[in-house]
Amino acid sequence: MKIKINPKTLCGKIEAPASKSVAHRTLICAALAKGKSTVKLNKTSEDIEATASCLKSLGVTIEKSGNEWTVTPPAKFPEKAELDCGESGSTLRFMLPVVSALGIDPSANWTSRVPSGLFEGVEASARPVYGTIPAHRTQASTKTPAANSGAYVTDFVD
Repeated sequence: MKIKINPKTLCGKIEAPASKSVAHRTLICAALAKGKSTVKLNKTSEDIEATASCLKSLGVTIEKSGNEWTVTPPAKFPEKAELDCGESGSTLRFMLPVVSALGIDPSANWTSRVPSGLFEGVEASARPVYGTIPAHRTQASTKTPAANSGAYVTDFVD
């Protein structure tokens, strides 16, 4: 195949996709804000949808119209919530500290496609905060107060 490129001044407009990392953080910040927020996301993904689903399970109202997402925090967050993170490791990493900070007792479902050996570093770094996280685990549940320590211990279930 031969391609001929002629020099020419380019002009036009391109739409850059939203950063998934920024999109997760923006939705979470909107969910924790006082009052309604409007978030504009020109692209979405299964990971962003998983974060939105988790926020909804915390009582957050999320309405989508085109590329605008209206996010309204609940008057009061629940004491318990079931978080379905799907295959989104990002959603799991973002939501665990959020529910912990809010004092919510979570049950978090997550299906990993990552080979177990690749997860060992994440598991080791998370151990001091969240307890033991087996690389093949599919569910994390129940945060319980540690005996008279003021700290919380999270048990992870296979």
